[in-house]
Amino acid sequence: MFSKVIKEIVRGKIFFCSFILFYVPILWWAVLSGRSIAIRAAWIMTFWLGVVIVIVGIVTSIDACQSHSWSRVRAKLTKYDIKRNSDSDGTTYELSIMYQFKIGDRNYRGTNYDFSDFAGSLASAERKIESLKQLVDEEGYINVFYKPSDPELNVICPGIHPIHGIRLVFGLALMVLSLLTLWEIIQW
Repeated sequence: MFSKVIKEIVRGKIFFCSFILFYVPILWWAVLSGRSIAIRAAWIMTFWLGVVIVIVGIVTSIDACQSHSWSRVRAKLTKYDIKRNSDSDGTTYELSIMYQFKIGDRNYRGTNYDFSDFAGSLASAERKIESLKQLVDEEGYINVFYKPSDPELNVICPGIHPIHGIRLVFGLALMVLSLLTLWEIIQW
């Protein structure tokens, strides 16, 4: 049961969306009203946001560290290209891939080149495409690492990345800042 809760927090969409749906109105209530109960509620929610980010950081770091020793399987690469994301902050690029593989009598699909969760420059995405092309054999297959206890978690290039440490530091900072504010050690 506990592992299902952690899995939902780390990889699920329902928990995250529900949390944001509660967090944003409370934050706006605190900012717009200036009432002490609203501000306190916002800081409590910010503390729990930090807890969630730390949990995600720990679980994904453990998975990324262990991914080198996961089982391997040949997967058919079905799609790869560079996805362009534009918004008011600018444009980022990321590798968009899809591959399929079979373990026993069950089919799986994957979309992870690595665990960096990072969209960046066009040059960075192009380097990943070139690296991916080197890994694909003449029949269009690649080796994929998958977690034996949960094959839905899989990756082409295993290992840990800076984002894992950033999650931990950011989550801990939110927790500490929230507690210091709630205990009135820091006054805003």
